Amino acid sequence: MTMPLEESFFQPIFNIPVALYRFEIAVDGTHRLQYVSARFFELFEIPVTTALSDVASLFDRILIEDRPGFYRSRADFTAIEQNWKWEGRWILPSGKIEWMRAESKQTCLSDGLIVWDGILINISDRKQVEEKLYLTNQELIAATQRKDEFIAHISHEVRTPLNTILGMSDILKEEIFGVLDKQQLESLLTIDRSGEQLLSLINDILDISNISQGKLDLNFTNVAVLPLCNSRLAFFTQQALDKQIQLNLQVSPEIDNIEVDERLIHQILTKLLSNAVKFTPTGGSVILSVTRHEQNDDSNSWIDFAITDTGIGISSN
Repeated sequence: MTMPLEESFFQPIFNIPVALYRFEIAVDGTHRLQYVSARFFELFEIPVTTALSDVASLFDRILIEDRPGFYRSRADFTAIEQNWKWEGRWILPSGKIEWMRAESKQTCLSDGLIVWDGILINISDRKQVEEKLYLTNQELIAATQRKDEFIAHISHEVRTPLNTILGMSDILKEEIFGVLDKQQLESLLTIDRSGEQLLSLINDILDISNISQGKLDLNFTNVAVLPLCNSRLAFFTQQALDKQIQLNLQVSPEIDNIEVDERLIHQILTKLLSNAVKFTPTGGSVILSVTRHEQNDDSNSWIDFAITDTGIGISSN
């Protein structure tokens, strides 16, 4: 037998586990359930006739922990044209605890009666998914914290001996233990460059870890711009010589000192210069320029650090 079009079309909607209801509050403050649909018994294991005759007994089945929120939401029932929504746990006659969601729209009738027409729906499956997601997120947060702690510990353990190596290299370059020949000096410079690169990498890893935890602190100090830029360019001198790349520095004469986190500006310039030298072909050039910019009313100014190279560039798309 073929159903009529209207009935077959709406059959999936009829199967949704939702109960309809009408809740009334009279002028004298008394309240009752005026109507609930047949689905009510399926959701709450309570006969419709029982619900209609004793609505207070339904409220008593709300889990104790969820009752304060329920009664707070009911306190605003008499507000004009208010839509009501509430989610909480109910203890069914079988002993099962289920999450229910109630939604309704208020209407004030001419005789002073206030009614709420709404729906009741079991949302236990959704709440279980939400709980699993919450627990999974908590596990991920804990795992991230353990990872960050591990990174911080390892970085500290590696950085300590590395600083010792770099410090000893500086002592040797000062020829405290004897005069160095050209080959020995070049070897120490290689140690310095490699050590600085490794230290920069360790600092990058630490910074990423700190940023993810919201713990990155800026330490502003007064830094001379010219020595800052020269030290970064010198870091790539040998690499530039190997590729016959010209390294140039252009600093506006009015720029002297700036307030900046010296370690972080070192990291930024090192990364940018590293990319520039790496992707500039043999015989090319890399320019580090520092210029000051001011607004027309002189109320604000800023300094640009720019690196220009003759490499492949970055696509504008």
